[in-house]
Amino acid sequence: MRWFAIISGVIGLLADVLLVLFYVVAQPWTDTPRDTWLGFANDCLVIVQYAALLPVVFLLSTRRVWTIVGAVAAATVVVFQLLLVTGAMPFDTQVGFVSAASIASMLWAGFAGLPLGGVVRTLSRILLIGLPVALAAFLAGTLVTIVTDVSWAWVAGGAVGAALWFVFPTWALVLGLTAAAPSPHPAPSAPSAPSSPPAPSALSGPAAPSAPSAPSAPSGPAAPSARDQGSRSNLGP
Repeated sequence: MRWFAIISGVIGLLADVLLVLFYVVAQPWTDTPRDTWLGFANDCLVIVQYAALLPVVFLLSTRRVWTIVGAVAAATVVVFQLLLVTGAMPFDTQVGFVSAASIASMLWAGFAGLPLGGVVRTLSRILLIGLPVALAAFLAGTLVTIVTDVSWAWVAGGAVGAALWFVFPTWALVLGLTAAAPSPHPAPSAPSAPSSPPAPSALSGPAAPSAPSAPSAPSGPAAPSARDQGSRSNLGP
């Protein structure tokens, strides 16, 4: 999971840089926007960013409902970006689907990252707090553009959202960098040979049967002692 998250984060940050450069160079809010390759490059990188995010959605432990939201959102961005870069769908039709799916992806990241610690949790809170603020600022800027005909107001309103667009890939990058690398499974140890039963000790083991002793010869009559012999001699005939 960690390498998919790192790839998604790095590519996403690069795509955001190209998007900022696109707005600076092309100035799409003017009557005569400039042609540049930056927008097309951003569209292609976004496909890679969200395609790499899909495995992260499935591998990151979270509630099932948020896994479904994150997977559908990431897949939606990939599909509609492909339709855009291949010319199968115009930008004006595609942008609404991609914007909604991008917001849903940020919601998934916010709720999926809350149980985690450190910087990931902090970035998750920023996403969850910043999304309603960014949405309100963009709607206000769009309303100003419609009412007062100030062409750049919606761009100014979207500046808060642009900050979140950088927070989101940063979240993925930090998630990948701080995720624990999988440890290799230890090789199973060879079964040890069964140990032979210990030899019985002299104290605890059963004693070996002793060989039967040979029967002793019957003892003869005791030889008379010298005293007895002496007394007999005195009693002689």
